[in-house]
Amino acid sequence: MTLDPWQEAARTSIARQTLLVAPPGSGKTTVLLQKIHFLMDEIGVLPEEMLVVTFSRAAAQTMAQRFGKSAETTPYFGTLHAFARRVLLQQGESAPLITPAQAREALEQAACRYELSFLAVEKALGEFSCARAKNQGAKEVLPLAALVREDYTAYKKEHGLLDFEDLQEHLLTLLQDPVKGPKIASPYRWVLADEFQDFNDLQLSLLQELTKRASFFGVGDEDQCIYAFRGANPRAMVHFSEYFMQAEVLYLRRNYRSAAAIVRFADAAIRNNKLRNPKVIEGARSEEGTVEILSIASEEEAVDAVIRRHHRCDPPPKDALLVRTHAQMQDIARLLLKKGVPFGLLDQPFDPYQRPAPRLFCSLFRLALDVEGSTGLEALTVFPKGLPRGILARYEAQKTKGLRALLDPEGPLTRDQIHQLRRFYRDLERLRSLSLKEAIAYALYVMRYYKNLQEMALKSGVPAADLLQEVQEMGQELSLDPSLEEFVRFLAGWQVVLAQTRQEFALTLSTLHGVKGMEFDGVFMMDCVQGSIPHEKAGSDLEAERRLYYVGLTRAKEALTLLVPETLKGIPQTPSQFLPEDWVIGAREVASSKQGRRFYEGKGLAALKKIVRAGRTLGSSSLGGRP
Repeated sequence: MTLDPWQEAARTSIARQTLLVAPPGSGKTTVLLQKIHFLMDEIGVLPEEMLVVTFSRAAAQTMAQRFGKSAETTPYFGTLHAFARRVLLQQGESAPLITPAQAREALEQAACRYELSFLAVEKALGEFSCARAKNQGAKEVLPLAALVREDYTAYKKEHGLLDFEDLQEHLLTLLQDPVKGPKIASPYRWVLADEFQDFNDLQLSLLQELTKRASFFGVGDEDQCIYAFRGANPRAMVHFSEYFMQAEVLYLRRNYRSAAAIVRFADAAIRNNKLRNPKVIEGARSEEGTVEILSIASEEEAVDAVIRRHHRCDPPPKDALLVRTHAQMQDIARLLLKKGVPFGLLDQPFDPYQRPAPRLFCSLFRLALDVEGSTGLEALTVFPKGLPRGILARYEAQKTKGLRALLDPEGPLTRDQIHQLRRFYRDLERLRSLSLKEAIAYALYVMRYYKNLQEMALKSGVPAADLLQEVQEMGQELSLDPSLEEFVRFLAGWQVVLAQTRQEFALTLSTLHGVKGMEFDGVFMMDCVQGSIPHEKAGSDLEAERRLYYVGLTRAKEALTLLVPETLKGIPQTPSQFLPEDWVIGAREVASSKQGRRFYEGKGLAALKKIVRAGRTLGSSSLGGRP
């Protein structure tokens, strides 16, 4: 294939330590693979003398497949975790990895010991893991994180297990050993790294040790560094010579993915960041494409606008609907389900109906609509005073007789239990005639399920008020007050949606983090308001949020649509500070005059072209948004 001049310069460079800064859509993976071929075919480097490290296992597998040679003529492709485990096994050390179930068990034990919720302990361990990735010691984490670290470490030691950070720390120790280190690193003449901006401090230390004698070629883009919660930092991209002393920095400059208007819009947005390399990004395509900013009354109307635009063509294009958080993804997924729109998920969102409190009420409502079935058995385990678990086990073995078999006077229940169960049946019949809101209130205060929430609160450490809110918010994505039957049908459809994770659909729903490295015909970015983009928890680190915003913008090939809801769940919103400044000013003017909706049309854009609202056009020149 023919490379452009900047790609060719990177392919043929034989500098000792090279960083290739590769903007979105510039063909970085192609260049990296061509670099490997160049080293093998023209420089004479053997496959076994090259180590190609990637950020994820999926990326390693994809790159190996694209390389397309037999195993005997293919370099090692893998993550640093996998490489570390390989080295440890070669050194005769055992390297059994802790499983997710074992990690959860360790955290549950810590939660019980310190009388904390599981979520609090999980968050504390995350803080400690991030500190390890940054090569920080125990003194640099919060006290709770240090306590959880001790319990988690003790669990691993007791069971002879390692996690990913353990693997890398062990490898670093081996590489720094004056005897073992050179033996491990010496087989490699070249180390190549993909997505260099995502490597954390611990991984950078590993790369430095591996390249004391070997040459290094890294590819990345600091503007796409979005994994700060894993310890990633764009500093190594911007100050490469501080990490690799014989540094050469090369740049790719052509975006082959996106239409020209999208390239200009995204470039103007990211230029407000300070921690970045000076770079020129130009579109390689002649098509202008479309950039559009829509001010919409509410989130549901935003979804309606997405659906209309997505179905403009038949068949619809491959589009992505992007949100900032998994919580937002849940809300949008349920709205799409309500409207009957087929869509796929890149990664499965947390199911709010699987939280203990909502799950209990969902089970109760399923049972109310299917008394003789088994879909709501969980409700029977906690109905007032409870049924003996042995009785339920016996019923499970005799489902064909139906639940009413439990009312048999000659059966296993006492007279008092039979009386309670008859009353429970009457309550179930009453539930069937109620709306969802009425059913929730009836279950809470007539059937006295609020007591179950109080017990859950005591056991989990979650305030009872929070559990009550989770229950009262069930079904909020449906009509104002759906019937119980409508809600149970929705639950069945929701489970189907969750089962469709990573299946191909014309419309893909994902978080901004989830689409890194992907591309779509069109991108719809939801909730471009303060508190969402940038996120309210970002604090002073706006540059990290702007990088995430930039990643979302640059996934689009033909069309980019940003949606700005005036309200979210009834609360007035402020347009994101990342939007072009003149658009935000125009939006405020329209809002203050209570005129109609407005939108920004980017088709044929040379600069921010215009704001159209209620028949009036305002000129504009600023593209990049506010710092």
